[in-house]
Amino acid sequence: MRLGGRTTAISILLITLTGFIYPFVVPGDQVGKPAESVNAAIFGFQSYILFVFYNGLMTALAVDQGARIKRQMETRNAIARAARLRAIKASQAKTEFLAAMSHKLRTPLNGVMGFTQILLQRKSLPSDMRRKLELIEKSGDALLVIVNDVLDYSRIESGRVVLKPSPIQISSLTDDAIEMTSGPAKTKGLKLSKTFEGETFRTWNLDEARVRQVLLNLLDNAVKFTDVGTVDLKVTINQAFARFEVTDTGVGIPQDRQDMLFEGFTQLDASLTRAHGGADLGLAICKSLVGLMGGRIGVESRPGHGTTFWFEIPLEAAEDQSAPQHANGERVAHILVADDHPVNRGLAVTILGLLGCTCDFVENGAEAVEAMKVGNYDAVLMDVHMPVMDGVAATRAIRAMSEKVGRVPIIGLSADVMPESLERCMSAGMDDHLGKPVNVVKLQTSLMRCFANVQHGAENAD
Repeated sequence: MRLGGRTTAISILLITLTGFIYPFVVPGDQVGKPAESVNAAIFGFQSYILFVFYNGLMTALAVDQGARIKRQMETRNAIARAARLRAIKASQAKTEFLAAMSHKLRTPLNGVMGFTQILLQRKSLPSDMRRKLELIEKSGDALLVIVNDVLDYSRIESGRVVLKPSPIQISSLTDDAIEMTSGPAKTKGLKLSKTFEGETFRTWNLDEARVRQVLLNLLDNAVKFTDVGTVDLKVTINQAFARFEVTDTGVGIPQDRQDMLFEGFTQLDASLTRAHGGADLGLAICKSLVGLMGGRIGVESRPGHGTTFWFEIPLEAAEDQSAPQHANGERVAHILVADDHPVNRGLAVTILGLLGCTCDFVENGAEAVEAMKVGNYDAVLMDVHMPVMDGVAATRAIRAMSEKVGRVPIIGLSADVMPESLERCMSAGMDDHLGKPVNVVKLQTSLMRCFANVQHGAENAD
């Protein structure tokens, strides 16, 4: 039987009391002996009992203290486990909520922005109607930016952003960024320029999408908050790093407010949020992405003298690769569209018609699989979320078919752009994934890239 600390202490106390009572009940064989001898025996016994009592008491107290500490640790561990479980569940709930909200917002945006882009391509539109459609497109773009910023911030915050480096030329990336920003700059009468120092046409391993995201954010902010003057992009490249500087002639930023710029949901003037929109997450996202790439970001500014935002990222040289050859843009392709939403089907048919393609459409993954067995399609636009059989399962079924049908390019379309969803699509065998609302240019680029890959694979087989 195990004794607790208190029980042990009481037992030792009884033994000690027995030792002290002993002198008053001297055994009969000690009677008549010298008093000194008796007293010495009693003193020795009492000393032994005191020794036993002290050590036993200390042991008992230590045992009791250890048990108490153990109980406290178990309680704290249980509380910590419960708190961690709550945090995990809360994070999962937030992720599921963001994914659901993204899907709910992107689905109607897909129809609004897609048909707006189509209508704007009509040359016969009256000027007042064109202006109204342009306002609808800009409003949709602004809402899409907010949705994307919130999703990106959530991914970064939870550590779910994974870099995907590939061989790129920084000069081409910056040219694209300047071209994408030139429209708003021209509208405001701003001069947009670029200078490049270093190895212009060298190829580097970088995550092109993330570098472009940071650079575009800085350029967009510079154009947005500059009313008169210039916006300049300077790029410096050496063997170790690339430095990007975006300088504007805006009003500048006070020194004591600069550190706040890279915090989430922060803007120096609330009126700017109302005037320009956004979720005030752009610079916080930039800081996190640059840090993820192993770089650093900063700002230099004085009120009345403009602002320079800069960031530096380390470079890794890529192996020499030939540029991919794109398929002929005049090719007429026959596309299978799989989507359960009638608006999305109508939009896809219209866009593909503008691109010179013909198409058939089905309403779920099972119908897509059956259509692939009898049809002759050059590519499939596959919605991810469909009844009966979703796009991921349908893709796996198509990839398991005969070699010719099983190699047909499949492009996933979904309003759910969370990393988990993208990973499921690509692992199932999709060649590309486009988030809704679908951009006409991006869809065309994706189709051409897929056709080029198929052609390249056929040439290698020959």
